[in-house]
Amino acid sequence: MKISKNKALTAATIVSAFLSPLADATPLAVYAGPAIDKSSPACATFGDMLSCSAPMLNYIAGLAQSTGTDSGGYLLSTPQGMLKETVVVQAGGAAPLDNSDTSPTNPPTTDGSRVENGFKTNRGGDNFLATGRATGTTMEAGNMSDPANNQLAAGADNIGTWDVNAVWLRDALTIGGVRHELMLGFDYNQPQSATTSVDYWGLITVRDTDGALPDIHYEVGRDTGLSYGAFTSTKLFYDAPASTDFATVYGTICIYEHTTLRNPGGSCPSATGSTGALIESIDNSQGTENAEFLAFLPELNASLESYIGAGYDTISVRLLFGCFGGTTKGNGAGYLSDGGETTNCDSGGFGDVFILAGSAMYETPEPATLTLAALGLIGAVVLRRRRR
Repeated sequence: MKISKNKALTAATIVSAFLSPLADATPLAVYAGPAIDKSSPACATFGDMLSCSAPMLNYIAGLAQSTGTDSGGYLLSTPQGMLKETVVVQAGGAAPLDNSDTSPTNPPTTDGSRVENGFKTNRGGDNFLATGRATGTTMEAGNMSDPANNQLAAGADNIGTWDVNAVWLRDALTIGGVRHELMLGFDYNQPQSATTSVDYWGLITVRDTDGALPDIHYEVGRDTGLSYGAFTSTKLFYDAPASTDFATVYGTICIYEHTTLRNPGGSCPSATGSTGALIESIDNSQGTENAEFLAFLPELNASLESYIGAGYDTISVRLLFGCFGGTTKGNGAGYLSDGGETTNCDSGGFGDVFILAGSAMYETPEPATLTLAALGLIGAVVLRRRRR
């Protein structure tokens, strides 16, 4: 059974300015670009995630591909200093250390930050990034140092995953009494002299650290051809991905007269009779200080309050980027379940993944109302997300 969007987005108005300090000292900056049409050709579903190319959204809107939110476009300006104004999952420089500064003012998290610092992704000679390595029964550290947990409760901080308290996250998304959409920014920071692609996979797990409730999993991976609502992950917390589970961030999208193709190799191939003339080449490598992709987890976003009301307390994120099992240099051997390989390597070395508040959704209901709603919704979600 599919859960409908919990009070579907009712406001397209977007407040404040992206990556500018907010009056009530919430840790999340608020996206200030145009409203995003998730059915746009610039957006695609990758497992449970919907990801949109900001340069392509700009092109469709009649703007230069490089137009930023400060000029009415979609591209996010994210130099390391400005990433300090948001919640970092992984990044280079000093930005991963700044989650300890965040502290939502909304009760009940008045005791401070309950979110792990980000993983630091500047990492020498490897051609992959991994928060952790799953063995099927345990989780080990990946090739990024496990960050400080910043007041996470016992059992909530795991080696190999980025962890956040679910109530803390909800409060961080609630600004001036209005709940905002959970939104992700991604700058994959491949070499900017060429439009290079990179393979990636992730698992987001909603957990009850007391163990009374079964884990709920959202998988980020290959384009299955299904909508995020129709896709159901088979992965569990300690499962390793197969090589065929990975998606690819494409450096170039080629718009032809008759078709649109994602191209992993750089410049768009010549036009043919089947494709028609090349109309536009979308460059998804917009520099190391811009986030080219805007992503969403619509089902998790819609069900967050219900999960909290049912007793879930932690959200854990595992991310893998680059080459695993192949191409020699630091090839990530032992991370995959099938002995295969991924072939689009991480050669930039410091991909940025961060959380921000998206569009305004609705005024926040009273806690008692959330608890009643959770009782009616959570059973269906658990049944759907559990491995059969």
